[in-house]
Amino acid sequence: MKKTVLLIIALSFICNMVGAQEKKDLEDLLGAKELLLHIGKGASTSWEENEEKINIEEWHRHSNKQIAFIDKIDMKKRTASLMLHQIRRDLKIIDIDSGITFLFTENPGGRNSLITIFPKKIKDSNKYVFVYSSHFELKEGPRAFQYYGECEIAE
Repeated sequence: MKKTVLLIIALSFICNMVGAQEKKDLEDLLGAKELLLHIGKGASTSWEENEEKINIEEWHRHSNKQIAFIDKIDMKKRTASLMLHQIRRDLKIIDIDSGITFLFTENPGGRNSLITIFPKKIKDSNKYVFVYSSHFELKEGPRAFQYYGECEIAE
């Protein structure tokens, strides 16, 4: 009985420590003013002539532009700014319950894009996992892509 009670106390202590670290990771992320995104592998999909074509690939494998910046983060106004391919885009922050999700829509073209940064750090690092998703319509047909990477707090 005594061992069981000690085991329960120890487990409770460990669970609180893990929960406290995840809470701190989320607080750090929500307090960031600038984020650096390293974009990695993902998938792109197109439907040309009603045929689905899926490619697994590195982000812009023909260039070295695998980095994006999110800055001017204002949690009160729920706004931020994205610098990607030397183009600045305004972002809306649409979710902060399970990390941070940013939304931007480009018009004309109707491209809708989401970036979600999850609030748990990658083991043995100060980086977070993120997902970048986008979908839009071209003359040839619909396009969609989703890429994954690591995010670090720059400021």
